[in-house]
Amino acid sequence: VIEALRSRRSIRRFCPDGMPEEIFRKILEVLRYAPSGSNRQKLRYIAVTSQEKCREVFACTAWGRLVTPRRQPEWGKDAPQYFLAVTVSGASGPLAHAEAGAAIQSVMLAATAAGFGSCWLGAFDRDKVKAILGIGAESELLYLVAFGQPAENPVTDEITDKNGVNYYLDSNDVLHVPKLALNKLVEFV
Repeated sequence: VIEALRSRRSIRRFCPDGMPEEIFRKILEVLRYAPSGSNRQKLRYIAVTSQEKCREVFACTAWGRLVTPRRQPEWGKDAPQYFLAVTVSGASGPLAHAEAGAAIQSVMLAATAAGFGSCWLGAFDRDKVKAILGIGAESELLYLVAFGQPAENPVTDEITDKNGVNYYLDSNDVLHVPKLALNKLVEFV
């Protein structure tokens, strides 16, 4: 688990294939075990496996604002193979977003542990994606998660200055993700 936590990075370039659907389904099993306040289990998910639907959803997404356009994937070249839509019945509140975060972290770690990549997306046209996926007005679409075989290897850099947290591409087109050193992140008392 600790290795998956350390090595998991958001992937924005994917191989056009390489992630079998049965592996994707197995990874999604972890959603059943994600924490849920009072065990209410209000979150619901839509696994987008049809390439036609994936293409439609993909057209509604935005990627890596700090490294656009160099990490804006292209359909048919380096786009994700699957999407997961995270929804909640009714209006969301802080608890729904916290539960979504726990579920998304779980499924992303499962993907990393299985050798695949993922990217949590909050920048997308929710109304269009709801229409594409047939999500009714009674549900709110919270987030998307993209999955596939990674076609990049982001690097983690330890930093001590909170002003340097922006991720960036180096001259070799390698994505660097600065992470604060533990003593700058946690106060021990």
